[in-house]
Amino acid sequence: MDTPGAAEVTLDLATLILDSVIGPHSTIPLPPDEVDLENDLKSIMAQFSIMRAFLADADKGSGYRSNVGRTWIRQVRNLAYDMEDYLQELVVHLEKPSHCPKKLRQPWNKVVENIRGLIQRIDETNQRYRDFFRDSKLPTGGVAYDPVKLFTTNALFIGRETEISDVTQTVIRDDTQRQIIPIWGMVLMDRAYFDGQPEIKKQADRIILKCSGLPLAISTIGGFLATRPKTAQEWESFIDNFDSELDKSSSLKNMIRRGHLIRRWIAERYLGDKDRETKGDQFFTDFINWSIIQPSEPVAVGSVASNGYCHVHSLLREIIVAQSVEEKFCFVLGSRSSSTLTHDIVRHLTISSSWRRDTNDLKAIGDMSHVRSLTVCGKWEPALELGKMRMLRVLDLEGTGELLRDHHIEPYVEKLVHLIYLSLRGCHNIYWLTHSLGNLRDLQTLDVRGTSIIILPETIVKLQKLQYLRAGQIPKDEEPRDCRDLAEPKANTRLTLGGVMKDVIVNSFRSEPKDNGQTTKRDKFNKTFFYDGHLLESTRDKHGIELPKGAHMLNSLETLGVIDVGAKKGTSTELEKLTKLRKLGVTGLRRENSERFLSATTKLTLLQSLSIRSEGRLGLQDCLDSKSSWHPTDDVQSLKLYGNLLTLPSWIVGLQKLTKLKLRSTRLGHDAIQVLGSLPCLAIMRLLTNSLVGEDLHLHFQRGSFLGLVLLQLDGLPELQSLVFEQGATPNLELLQVMNSTDIEKNGCFGLSYLPRLKEVHARLTDMFMHDLRTQLARNPNQPILREI
Repeated sequence: MDTPGAAEVTLDLATLILDSVIGPHSTIPLPPDEVDLENDLKSIMAQFSIMRAFLADADKGSGYRSNVGRTWIRQVRNLAYDMEDYLQELVVHLEKPSHCPKKLRQPWNKVVENIRGLIQRIDETNQRYRDFFRDSKLPTGGVAYDPVKLFTTNALFIGRETEISDVTQTVIRDDTQRQIIPIWGMVLMDRAYFDGQPEIKKQADRIILKCSGLPLAISTIGGFLATRPKTAQEWESFIDNFDSELDKSSSLKNMIRRGHLIRRWIAERYLGDKDRETKGDQFFTDFINWSIIQPSEPVAVGSVASNGYCHVHSLLREIIVAQSVEEKFCFVLGSRSSSTLTHDIVRHLTISSSWRRDTNDLKAIGDMSHVRSLTVCGKWEPALELGKMRMLRVLDLEGTGELLRDHHIEPYVEKLVHLIYLSLRGCHNIYWLTHSLGNLRDLQTLDVRGTSIIILPETIVKLQKLQYLRAGQIPKDEEPRDCRDLAEPKANTRLTLGGVMKDVIVNSFRSEPKDNGQTTKRDKFNKTFFYDGHLLESTRDKHGIELPKGAHMLNSLETLGVIDVGAKKGTSTELEKLTKLRKLGVTGLRRENSERFLSATTKLTLLQSLSIRSEGRLGLQDCLDSKSSWHPTDDVQSLKLYGNLLTLPSWIVGLQKLTKLKLRSTRLGHDAIQVLGSLPCLAIMRLLTNSLVGEDLHLHFQRGSFLGLVLLQLDGLPELQSLVFEQGATPNLELLQVMNSTDIEKNGCFGLSYLPRLKEVHARLTDMFMHDLRTQLARNPNQPILREI
């Protein structure tokens, strides 16, 4: 694969950012008395369109590969960033009343002044570009190079004399038609010419070992080193620095969720404005195929990681970070490249988990008013002053742990009016969201799952652009095995309120720093028990949140969960009006509210993913088979059912597009396997704790059943006696996981040799059972791997 170099990355980024300005902001309705400003905006957009054409020309030529060309492209990118900032500020001021006093129009005048000052900067930048390429002696067809020298360097190609000759003749042939000549094979660092310096060869060997044989890592690191001095000391320093960074990054706890990654791309406008989810999936697929992204499980279904978690190869991650810093695209505190602090404008700021939390580093960065995205990995740093980051579009604080508190966020939310993406996922000490959240009119993603928030502010209904909303506690089975660090469950207590003894939810208090304007325990007590006048009853399910009144106004929502449909009346009525929903997760379903909920979901015709949870003894029993013959839309591809069910709902056999199924605590009998086996597209089936029960529980996969199944997970089935695969059953199964099912050791697992595509078996059982599995797998022609987990 030909991976893009630093110049290509810079070019692509500049093009994307220009498009984000020219497209959404090409027409802004201005007041009638701002004719001059309207003409200025049209002039700027025209100039940007010319720049867009210049970039297209640069992509065909070679000048942009030079230092001067790359510098110009970076300037174009910065101009586009500035212009988008000014336009965003302009829109904010346009929303204010026209009769504002003169002193309140000063910010408007400042924005207009900045926009007009931009015109001169654009003219100067374009002129420099034209002068540079007019005077450049580089040939227009590409970089000047000697193909004969390139393909006859013996150090690069060994034992391929015939192929070298063929390729050389093709390249030097006088042909006006451009061609792409793919060359593949093993690349050896013997990728290099060492000028007779054995010490460089020694360092090259170390680098190859660090690449773990990954061709993409070898080629990328080769391109990175090509820009560095060719000395043994330089290369030794390079690999030593990477050694220390890789040691810090070796844990799989740094895994990324696929959905998280795609939503970040959307918020940064890397996927355009149309078919963004589809484009994101395609990018994700490409990155897996190129080995940039590695799924946490070895199986990919539809080229997408089956459980939605992935991580980046450690070496590639360090190269990507270093290249991003070099191109002045982002600044990473804690990376090896941040040892010399920049004085350039910082647009994208990432706080690495390896940063030593020295606040002097933050002071050295200086002006943070232009920061567009802030990502914090590891512990939260209170010295980060969000109030200074007015232009912030992305605030990603996922998993920053116990140190992040409400008072670090609450006072600044109303100032972050340009925010598109806000994630506080996994921040256990976040208890509520401020009412000023309703001011974030551009917010598209709000993820507060895994926090202590159980009620959303009613002002959230003002967020007309909100597309993704997730909240509620995260069940253990939905986290990767190496990343489970969940909040303690809330305790119940009994209080006499208004003369009535009631069970209420109490958030366990943790020690707070003293005052300094911070939330007191009394404030937290009031907001815990009485949030906007609501008394939080103990019947509330901690996995869900209460949907605020008026939620039907959020008509852009595509993903919503987890909603407690039993928290109050009218929740299902609100849900049925959210007709753009594609993914829905609910909890608190009971007999008395199930009929209304089922009726509401029939109107959600775009629904593709449905998760239904009900805790307690009765669970989902008698909840999913409606008197009106209800069934979800035929387009449902993912279904999760948590709670006592006893028998599968009759409509499940009609889900012909179902690809993912997860069951937990459903207490079904073994006959459920025969029903599910007829689903033609079912690729991932996870049967978790007590999903199947019975005194004589044997799972028998019959010939011709589960034809599309790729992954089968059996975890927490203590009554499972045996597992049998007939020849011709599950012909596409690649990964089998068997854990916490101790009784299976009595009768064993049979038929693994019949599974023609089996790649891996994961198990956590006794030594004797593991030995039996190894014996069976040895008879499988595919030679699957057995992993003890």
